Amino acid sequence: IVYTFSLSSAGLSTGTGLSISPAAADKIMGNGLTAVDNKDLILTGATDRQGDSVTLVGDGVDGWYITAITGTWAAEA
Repeated sequence: IVYTFSLSSAGLSTGTGLSISPAAADKIMGNGLTAVDNKDLILTGATDRQGDSVTLVGDGVDGWYITAITGTWAAEA
């Protein structure tokens, strides 16, 4: 089973931004990010623009792969 999610910023945030949180045993991989279990993918409120987006595909084993991305996203520290 393969799951695909596309998430897009619908409005601008002056504070928190958008965080995508995988399950504790999963990681978000690709786009030059260091793949580590249980770390969020973050679109910060300081850099977000309307239309920023990310598409993630789950492999059912290790976690989520970034297949498309727009904007400045970062991995949780």
